[in-house]
Amino acid sequence: MDSATPHITRLHFLSQILAEHQIPVAYLPPNEDTGEMLLVTAAVMNGKVVPLRLIPLNDIIPQAKEGMAPLTAWLLHASLIFPFHIPDDRVTEVMRATQLVSRILPLCSLGVMEPDGACYLQACVAIEDVDAIPRAVLMDVIGMARMAASTYGPALADIAAGTLSYAGFAKALEASGLMPPSLFSAPVTTA
Repeated sequence: MDSATPHITRLHFLSQILAEHQIPVAYLPPNEDTGEMLLVTAAVMNGKVVPLRLIPLNDIIPQAKEGMAPLTAWLLHASLIFPFHIPDDRVTEVMRATQLVSRILPLCSLGVMEPDGACYLQACVAIEDVDAIPRAVLMDVIGMARMAASTYGPALADIAAGTLSYAGFAKALEASGLMPPSLFSAPVTTA
């Protein structure tokens, strides 16, 4: 009697790849209440683990209607909510900082959910080859999200708490050589 090999989904396979790279991860198979999910440790802030939640969007996107081409790419969405609250009087400062950092990051972005006083990070990757998972692309996206969370999350928390200003944050970025150039400055010419 042959035992059936359990079906390994792309997300479950990705959890194994991350574990091989010593990245803390928890794979949650789908159940009756939730879809399949992967939690990756993105950062630790004030002793709390900040999980990056990865979900396949294909499971929640409605099926294509007749006459529309079906979705062939595997869409993976990664997101996290930072573990701090933004008081109303600090929203603008944190929002400006998230917009500045988002200009630096090529693979993910940061933002503010203003009515909730929350700060988030998100990334999305589309994998066209449905038979394979390009490890390098996924590792780059997940790595960028983890780096952004651990590098900029604490500074954003300090801005939300009022212990760091947007101006001070921007000055630190400039001093480290990470300040993006102005979108409206004159082009640099070389002599």
